[in-house]
Amino acid sequence: MKKIIDALFEAHAFVKSEYQCAESQALDGEFVSKEAREVYFKLSEAIVEYYYQQKFPDIEFILQKLLQDNILLIMSCYHKTDIPEKHRGNFSAYVICNDVFYPATSDLQEISYFEIPDLYYYYIKDRKYGSTVWYIMKGGMRPLEKVEKEINENTIWTVDKILESVN
Repeated sequence: MKKIIDALFEAHAFVKSEYQCAESQALDGEFVSKEAREVYFKLSEAIVEYYYQQKFPDIEFILQKLLQDNILLIMSCYHKTDIPEKHRGNFSAYVICNDVFYPATSDLQEISYFEIPDLYYYYIKDRKYGSTVWYIMKGGMRPLEKVEKEINENTIWTVDKILESVN
């Protein structure tokens, strides 16, 4: 696999230099060939995809890690009265976020399949407060004063910046 990736980067560097050279020599409306442009952009997309896969491993790994570290909780939907009874045997995933907005509460925030990479992104940035930051963004509310102080003092984020990004 490493040889394939190295070859991909080498090919991309070669095509990029050819592309830039042809682009700099293009005069009087002569542009880089369509084929060269397509190859360059396809290689660029492949490299971006490679980095994306490195940053966000497969969803099964993410789920396993978040469950193992007690960030996620899987529950049945029997408690949901707003869905048809035949679907209440299904499972839902919830982010565990206790005492963020209200004191002495056991909060669970339902999470969709498509939100899991975002949660994981914040979690790997800060294993202690990342899921709380994600929850604040999701809720769009100012957390308890104690939580706000902890986040402002112990993370790369501030609550004001988090809420600014949401609103």
